[in-house]
Amino acid sequence: MKKTVLIIWVLLIFTSCFNKTGQKQKDKQSNQADSPIDNTNRPTKHLEDHKLIFKPDTTIGKICLENSKNINEYLGKNVMKRLVDNGFPHSDVLSSDEKQKLTFYFHPGNVTKRFSEFKVEYVTQMNKNTRVTPDKEFKTESGIRLGIPLTRLKAIKGKPDSIVKSNAITILRYQINNYKNSKFLQRYNMPEYYSDYKFENDRLIEFKFGFVYP
Repeated sequence: MKKTVLIIWVLLIFTSCFNKTGQKQKDKQSNQADSPIDNTNRPTKHLEDHKLIFKPDTTIGKICLENSKNINEYLGKNVMKRLVDNGFPHSDVLSSDEKQKLTFYFHPGNVTKRFSEFKVEYVTQMNKNTRVTPDKEFKTESGIRLGIPLTRLKAIKGKPDSIVKSNAITILRYQINNYKNSKFLQRYNMPEYYSDYKFENDRLIEFKFGFVYP
């Protein structure tokens, strides 16, 4: 009888201890689940690490670099005769409101009516003989146009290869010059592509892009 009572007493003590231990483990797990996760020492990935891949523009309105399609319609059939041989042969056209100017550059030795560089800027001096286009503004296929803020350009193009600042003027340059690894350069068989964006007081006042003369 005494042995039976002793066995029962031992079992009761063991069961009580087991229940307390189990409850403590559950409470610990519950507290861990409810506590905020501390990421202080964990590596974080900032948005800055998600760098945009620069995509070059080749189009203004209806015309493209190194492509004669739509040239007669947009720039005029006599476009080659209008070229001014000052540096690289070039000529201009105006937007429909005559507030913007598009300059296109012809590289010597290239195919007729294929232009290698475009520049867009505000008109500062009017020439009555300049051809006027139907477009109110000159815009690239990626949405680059005069007047956009610097932050907008970076959101589209990513981090520039170089930045030059002088007072209220900031110039951003992007380049593609690795011909061996660039399908873009290989497609056009050109050694280098560039694009320059000139800002004054955080607004785009001029941009130029195209291929470097071989």
